[in-house]
Amino acid sequence: MLKHYFHITIRNIRKNLVFSLINFLGLSVGLSVSVIILLFVQFEWSFDDFHQDADRIFRLKRFEMFDDGMVQSFATPYILGEVVENEFPQVQKSTRLMQASRPFKLPDETEYRQPISFVSQQFLEIFGFELEEGDIAPLFAGKYDIILTETAAKRYFGQQTALGKVVEMQLMDDFIPFTVRGVMKDVPANSSIAVQALVSDELLRDMYSEGALHNWFNVMTDTYVKTHSAGDKAALRNGMEPMMQRVLGDYYREGHYYFEPYALEDLHFHTGENPGNIRVTNPRMLYVLLALGLIVLVLGAINFTTMAIGKAVVRAKEVGVRKSMGADRGQLTFQFMFESMVVTVLSFMLALVLAELLLPNFNTLFETNLSIDYSWRQLGLMAGLLIVLTAMAGGFPAFYMAGMRSIQALKGSYSVSFGKQALRKGLVGFQFFLSFLIICCTLVMYRQMEVIRNHNLGFQAEQLFVVPVGYEGSESFTNRLKNSFDKANLFRERLKERTDVADAALSVSLFGSGDWWRAGFTNSDGKQFFFRLNFVAGDYLNTMGIQLAEGRNFYEDITFDSGAVMVNERFAEQMGWQSLEEAQLPPSANFDTHQVIGILKDFNHASLYEEISPVLLSRNPRLILEGINDIEISRSNAMVLVRSATVSQENFIAMLKEEYGKIYPGENFAYYPFSEFVFEEYQNEERLSQMVTYTAFLAIMIAVMGLIAFTAMTVAGRLREVGIRKVLGASPSSITWLFNKEFLTITLVGILLAIPVAVWLMQGWLQQFAVREWPSVTTFALTIAGGIALTLVLVTLQALSASFINPVKTIKNE
Repeated sequence: MLKHYFHITIRNIRKNLVFSLINFLGLSVGLSVSVIILLFVQFEWSFDDFHQDADRIFRLKRFEMFDDGMVQSFATPYILGEVVENEFPQVQKSTRLMQASRPFKLPDETEYRQPISFVSQQFLEIFGFELEEGDIAPLFAGKYDIILTETAAKRYFGQQTALGKVVEMQLMDDFIPFTVRGVMKDVPANSSIAVQALVSDELLRDMYSEGALHNWFNVMTDTYVKTHSAGDKAALRNGMEPMMQRVLGDYYREGHYYFEPYALEDLHFHTGENPGNIRVTNPRMLYVLLALGLIVLVLGAINFTTMAIGKAVVRAKEVGVRKSMGADRGQLTFQFMFESMVVTVLSFMLALVLAELLLPNFNTLFETNLSIDYSWRQLGLMAGLLIVLTAMAGGFPAFYMAGMRSIQALKGSYSVSFGKQALRKGLVGFQFFLSFLIICCTLVMYRQMEVIRNHNLGFQAEQLFVVPVGYEGSESFTNRLKNSFDKANLFRERLKERTDVADAALSVSLFGSGDWWRAGFTNSDGKQFFFRLNFVAGDYLNTMGIQLAEGRNFYEDITFDSGAVMVNERFAEQMGWQSLEEAQLPPSANFDTHQVIGILKDFNHASLYEEISPVLLSRNPRLILEGINDIEISRSNAMVLVRSATVSQENFIAMLKEEYGKIYPGENFAYYPFSEFVFEEYQNEERLSQMVTYTAFLAIMIAVMGLIAFTAMTVAGRLREVGIRKVLGASPSSITWLFNKEFLTITLVGILLAIPVAVWLMQGWLQQFAVREWPSVTTFALTIAGGIALTLVLVTLQALSASFINPVKTIKNE
C-alpha cells in the first residue's frame, strides 16, 4: 500500500511540476534556515552542561548600595570563599578565580603574552575540566606549579610531553620558572569560563598586601562555591545578610552590602550589570532567531497548504471514486498525510544541502564553529522538526480532502466554497503580514545601526591604533602603573619622531563602560559622587580628537602637570560648577593639591547603550587614588595610542612593528584598530540586524512564490468566468482590476497590520540605546508602496494572460 501511495505522490508531483517546485523551494529554504538556527540555539543552551554537578555550582555576586543606587558585580573580596565555606555547612568546596595575562618565554626566547587564571586548590574538583596528564589533587603541590591546556602546552613544548617541564612566566619584575604539573584538555567551546593556564591563588599574597587581601571592600576575584545539593541555594541566599552582620561588625548596614548565589547553568545568559570574565549571550537574541526560523518555516508551510487546498477540486473525483470503492476517511487521511510527508522529506534532503552551504556564512557572522555532525541529538531535533512541519503543512489539506462527500465529488459539483477560499486568502494575507513584519523590523534595525555608525562620539576613531606594551611587575600598584607608563613612553617618544605618525599618547582606559575605571569620593554634601577615571600621558586630547570646552590641555612633557586634572562637561554640571574658575575637587575628600585645568566637551567614553558619565583625566595616579574611597579597576597597563598620518594601513602597521622591535626586542608585537573597540560593543546587534535582513529577503522570496502560485490557481479556477465576461464585453483592464482588487485588499490588510506590530516589537529593542532614532514616515510609506506595486505587477501579468485566452476554449463545456 505504501508503495502505491508513493507512486501516486510522484505522479502528482510530475503532473503539477511548477507548483511542486514552489513547494519544494519554499519548504527547503524554510527548513534550511530553521535547521541552522536550531543548531545555534541548541549549542547556546548547552553551555556548561558538561560539568557533572553544574546544578550544585554557584557564582557569588556582590551587591553594594551607594548614594546613586545599588551596584552589582561578580568581583568579590579575596577572603569571601573561605569565609562562606566556614559559615555555611551547605557549602562543600569553594574556589577563587582571577583572570590576568602575563608574558611567557617561548623556546626561541621571544615573549608571548598568555592569559592565566589564579585559582584555588579545589578548582578542578568543582568544575568538570578534565586533565590529560597529572593529578587533580593536590592541584598545586608547589607554589610555582602550573597547569596548561593542550594548546598552551604545544605552544611551549611542541609534541613533547609537558609534564614535569619548566616554563618561564613574568609574575612581578622577573621571569620565574614554573613547573608543569598537569595538562588539561582544551576548554569546550560551550564553556562560560575560558582558561588556558592555571596557577595557584597563593601567588596573590606576593602581589598584594595582607590588608588588601582581607579587606571586605577590596574586590578582585570571582568566587565559586559547590554545595551538597541544588536546593542549598535558598539557604545560601537567606544566610548572607546574617553572615555580613557578623564579619562587618560596626561597618554593617542592613541591605547595603551582601552577596547572592547565581547558578552556573544560568551564567551564560546573565547579561545584567558587569557579567565579568565569562562568555554571555543575550537570551533575547535566541528568541528572536527562533522566531525568524519559525516565520520562514511557516511561510513555506503556508505555500504548501494553500496549493493543497487549491488542488482539492482537481482531486475531488479521485476521493469520490476511492470512497465508493470502500476506502474510509482514515485511509484517505493517511494517504494524503503520506503524500505530505514525502514532499517534506524530499524538501528536507534539499534543505540539508542548503544548510551545509549556508553554515560557513552563519559561522562567520556569529563567530561560531557549528557543523551538522548528524549526532543523535541533532537527528532528534531534525526528526521533530520534520514531524511538526508535516503536520503543520499537510494536516489541514489531508483532513479536508478526506472529508469530501463522495456523491458531490463524483458528480463534479464539488467546489472550493467561499469559506475555504477565504481561508486561502487569509493564509496569503498572513504571509504578507509576516513578510512585512520582518521588513519593518529590518528598516528599524538598519536605521538604528546607521545612527550608531554616524553618531558624533566626541572623538575620532579612524586612523587610530592601539599598541599594548608589556606588563611591568611591582609589589606596589601605583609603582606598577608608573613603570608601565615609563616603559610605554619610550615607545611613544620614538614614534613621535616619525613623519608618518600624526600624534601619539598613552592611556590606561580605551573604550567601553567595563574598560574605564569607576571611582567615587564623598562630596561636600556628604553624598557619594561617582565618575569614570583614566590616566593619560602625551597629547591625549589631540591624539583622540577630543575638544576642549574651556581651559587648556596637559603639557606634553610627562613630568609636568602632576597636580592637574581635566573633567568633562557632565562632571562639571553634576558638581555644580558654572565655570572653570569654580572648579575644585571637594575639600572633604583627601585629594592632594590639584588644579582643574580644563573642561572637555562631552564624549562617549562608552557605548551608545549608556548615557554620558562624569569623566576625569589625570597624569598622577597617586593624586587621585589618595582622594577616592571607592574604585573598580579594569586594566592597569598603559596602552600606546597612535594616530596615522598616512593612507596605507599596511605600511603603517609594518612601521609600528619595526619600531616596537627596536625598543622591546624579543617581545611579541600586537596592535588593534581603535574602531574595533568602538564597534565591538554592537556586534550582537549588528549580527542580529544582518540575520533579520537575510530573513526578510527569504520571506519576500517565499511570499512572492506563494502569491504567484495562489494567483495562478485562482485565475485558472475562474477561466470560464473570464471567458463569459469577455463575451459580454468586458475589457482586459476591467478583468485585470477584478483580480487586482481582491489581492490588493489582502496585501494592504497584511501590511497595515504588520506596521503597528513591528513598531510595538521594536520599541523594546530601541529602548536599550541611549541614542536612538526611528525610520522616517517616508520610509514606511515607500515600503507600503513597494508592497502594493509588487502585488499589482504579479497579479496583472497573470490576469492579462488569462484575459487574452480565446473565450471559446474556456466556455465550450458550458
